[in-house]
Amino acid sequence: MVDKILKKEYIFLDIDLKNADEVFDFIAKTAKENDICDNVLGLIEKLKEREKLSSTGFESGFAIPHTQYEAIKKNAIFFIRLKEGVEWLSMDGQPSRLFFCILVGTNNNGEEHITILGQIASKLMDQNFITNIQNASSKDGVLELFDSQNELETQQNNDTKNQDFYVAISACTFGLAHTYLAEQKLLNYAKEHNFEIKIETHGSQGDKNIITPEDLKRAKGVLIAVDKEINLKHIKHENIYSVRTIDAIKNTKHCFDVLNGEIHRNKTKEQINFFFKVRLQQVSNKSVQLTYNIFRYMALIIGILALISTYLSDTNKINDFINVLSYSRFAVEPIFAYFLIKYLTKSETSAGSISIIIFAMNIYSNFIQKNNYAYGIIGVVFLLIIVYFWNKYIYVLNQKVIKDKKIQGGTKWLLQILIVIISLFIVYYTYDWFGKLNDSILLSIMEYDQKHWWFRMIIASVFLFMMTIDMGGPINKWTIIISAILMFESFAINPTKPWLTPITAQVLGITMPGLSLWVRGKILSNKLTENEKASCLNAGKQAYNGISEGAIWSIKEYGWKTHLNNLILAIYCGAVIGLLNIQTYGGYNMFLGAIFGFSTDNIFQLFNLDFKSFNIGFLVLTTTAPIFGGLLSVLTMQPKK
Repeated sequence: MVDKILKKEYIFLDIDLKNADEVFDFIAKTAKENDICDNVLGLIEKLKEREKLSSTGFESGFAIPHTQYEAIKKNAIFFIRLKEGVEWLSMDGQPSRLFFCILVGTNNNGEEHITILGQIASKLMDQNFITNIQNASSKDGVLELFDSQNELETQQNNDTKNQDFYVAISACTFGLAHTYLAEQKLLNYAKEHNFEIKIETHGSQGDKNIITPEDLKRAKGVLIAVDKEINLKHIKHENIYSVRTIDAIKNTKHCFDVLNGEIHRNKTKEQINFFFKVRLQQVSNKSVQLTYNIFRYMALIIGILALISTYLSDTNKINDFINVLSYSRFAVEPIFAYFLIKYLTKSETSAGSISIIIFAMNIYSNFIQKNNYAYGIIGVVFLLIIVYFWNKYIYVLNQKVIKDKKIQGGTKWLLQILIVIISLFIVYYTYDWFGKLNDSILLSIMEYDQKHWWFRMIIASVFLFMMTIDMGGPINKWTIIISAILMFESFAINPTKPWLTPITAQVLGITMPGLSLWVRGKILSNKLTENEKASCLNAGKQAYNGISEGAIWSIKEYGWKTHLNNLILAIYCGAVIGLLNIQTYGGYNMFLGAIFGFSTDNIFQLFNLDFKSFNIGFLVLTTTAPIFGGLLSVLTMQPKK
């Protein structure tokens, strides 16, 4: 089985690659040379796309980059060992030197690569294997390390009935590495601590080892390690602990200590942590993927049209077109409501029905009653809170009170119909109030933003700092979503002067921390270790490509000092945005935005010239902020001895 996918010609020892981009490039070109995938650029993009979801870097210098791609003609696994490690945002914060790259075609049978992945996952728990593969002197030596174990140890049930028994569920976002690494980590932990475990997996091999009601009756506890939406209706147990797959891999002992009662459980705190770490991450990933680019392209169109309407004398047609675009708000709010409700409540029925209600009321109010406002984002959030708690508590009460499954199913449908009816009444009777409140608040903020530079500074500083708190995590992604929504809402209120301060700060917040670390790496090049120097340079390179995750390592390495540095950097950027009234509509989010983007500022007005400049303020900020941040980080983040 091993030699069908992990072939001798797919093993590369001690090659010289300097960074992640060179690793991706090497994989793609090697795949083409071996007639695995002809589309080099497409494969590179797919591998990078997977890394954006979550890093495939693990511990002990290992990483498992992988992808499923329609252009892959045959399944393959490459083993690549580098001369020196490269920054890969690994679990232990160390550079990655040993790579198992898994390439899977979308139309191929996944059984073989899943078996190999299981072997890899099992082997990575074995310190002897790690030592041997780090020091293997030949390709044959690498293959022998796998051949020494003929079958993957996946025995999950033991006939010794006096042992404790647990069940677990593992499902990562992509359905490959984390799913099966978590499975193997849990299996090994159970073996080491003398208890039984059955693990249900939801990965690219399909849904396997499904937990039954009999398993649940026998189980002492249930560990749910999932990063994506899956159906868990069959899991009903009084002792459930929910985490991410990475938590199950890194903090296995903690998970079982919680289930065993050795760690005191604060259920409220657990629910809050799960909501922010998992649920909001799931929702933000979906929302960013589906909405953000639409908002950015729309903003760019708005900016160009606003420019034309400002400088041309006869702009009636342009203004008419801008006004027509503002009506798209009527559809954007229901779409936003649909995604939020669906991924927070797991109810497509509620999400679809309520989004239709909001859309219908928007049309009725504006085209029948001739109002000039929509339900508004405040109204959508209010409705979301009601629906969320209805699904969380009323449905649970239904399950506790009614034991008969058939009756329970019928009352569940009645409850879904009831929440739709309740939502209809809420939207109908609160529409005017929320619509006027939403527009009144936004209009006041927009007017204040235009008049006071210090207000722009505060808003920009807050949004920019929020972008840096977890760099690619849920706070970062929700800041992106909120800033885009605010731009869109304000555009509907005043199409020629939308509120762009939040989205301007958000655009800069993606890149400024990484570029600042790049400057720090250049300044301290003689004082930093090779690994940290490479991490600084990689952070800058990723920031240049619009990826904020490259700077995450600095939070792990320097903790509060990184947050302090980013806070001061956010205040600096906020001050420049406020003073120059920089308003960006779209394009690149670093200094190239001054060439390939579109923004306005008041820099000429500082010299008593009564017209706006374009892109100059953006160029000033995106060239000075990384230098300021880099010098600041030299002072606040001294290299560790």
